[in-house]
Amino acid sequence: MVEEFYVQTGEGASLSTVRATSGETLTIVLQQLMNEDETILCGPSEVHLIRSSDEKETSEEVVGKLLITTMRILFWVTDKACIDHDLVVPAVCIDLHAMTEDPVSIYIQVRPSSMSFDETSIELTILSSEEEKNERIFAALCKLVSLHPVDDGEDDDEGFGQDDEMIVRSSTPPPATEQDRESMLEYLDSVLVVPPELEIQEQQIASGQFDDADDDDDAIL
Repeated sequence: MVEEFYVQTGEGASLSTVRATSGETLTIVLQQLMNEDETILCGPSEVHLIRSSDEKETSEEVVGKLLITTMRILFWVTDKACIDHDLVVPAVCIDLHAMTEDPVSIYIQVRPSSMSFDETSIELTILSSEEEKNERIFAALCKLVSLHPVDDGEDDDEGFGQDDEMIVRSSTPPPATEQDRESMLEYLDSVLVVPPELEIQEQQIASGQFDDADDDDDAIL
């Protein structure tokens, strides 16, 4: 039977022991929490996390520690009273990640489970007071996602398979409607940042550099 991965929250995230330790003891606890082939990519780092979804009208912001490993994202709150905001996100549940601006932060969109495409997505925004820390977190997130690529869809089997010890998503989401595409593009355009070195300059357009580029709107979403 194919294994399904879930986003775990609150007490279900089982991060109380991690929150209660620090220093060398924390390192030992984290090692016990992780799998044998799982390693740390970034953290633990103190950040602000904003969580929102279509099910809730308001966003919720808490302070805690963020850890990114080669398999998942872990976040545990500093205040025990806010334990409901503890979070563990398997890499295979991440649908989208990007840098945002105003303020500079990391935006992540995740699904509640690795095999569900019709449930409400969870939106996470991670903020640090240090710009360099934001960049390190984003780089680690990119590495995490690259270690768990989406299958190209050539295999008709749905679920998870092992390919050279790499977890591969092989479930294909239902096609998005034109309205879904337009809504998502408008939202992403309002929050995402295009690095200056990747921006298309006016002189490039005027020179006809992109005249032969293929229009492939179907590749979006």
